[in-house]
Amino acid sequence: MRAQTKAIWLVGAASMMTSFLLTIEDPIPWHAARAAGVVTYLMLWFSTVSGLASSSRIGRMMIPAAEVFDIHSFTAYLTMIALGVHIVSLLGDGWLSIPVSWVLVPGASDYRTFAVAAGVAAAYVAIAITVSFSLRQRLGVRNWRRLHYVAFPAYGLALLHGVYAGTDSSTVWGQSMYLSTASVLLFLVFLRILGGAVPNRPVRKLPDQGVIAGT
Repeated sequence: MRAQTKAIWLVGAASMMTSFLLTIEDPIPWHAARAAGVVTYLMLWFSTVSGLASSSRIGRMMIPAAEVFDIHSFTAYLTMIALGVHIVSLLGDGWLSIPVSWVLVPGASDYRTFAVAAGVAAAYVAIAITVSFSLRQRLGVRNWRRLHYVAFPAYGLALLHGVYAGTDSSTVWGQSMYLSTASVLLFLVFLRILGGAVPNRPVRKLPDQGVIAGT
């Protein structure tokens, strides 16, 4: 992904948070946490969607593999930035006075315990997936792909967190966002199943010449 494209993504994510804050009368850390939470969810969704596209036949027919992989990895890093803002804003809200354990330990929260625990678990899984991008060569492509299957439960946990713990899940736009994004992802999963994944290159042996990767 070119530097200009990355800059557009960064500006877009920042604009989403800023526009959300400008629509409220009192932009305290709580509202910053809400905005960052929405952006975190959307970036995680987009990273999962682009990951599906990068590993499916149909996706690679529509977008060049290298470009869609760059989008996949870059949106994962954007997810981490938004997640950091979300957590810091929650902890920095003096009115809420959230204990650090609530954002670090699943099940420690007294507020909607299951939904908050789902968000904490989703955060840990998302962090592990993002870190794996820098370890791809060490893990090997096959193991790296297997690890990325946990992106689906991570997204599911994030969806549960947003719907049941998010303040904006009761609004029309919030419900529309969660419903539309979940529907699109489910549709793409069906396309992946129908269209098939991009297979790993086969490995074949030649007499007395060791093992080589097929093309």
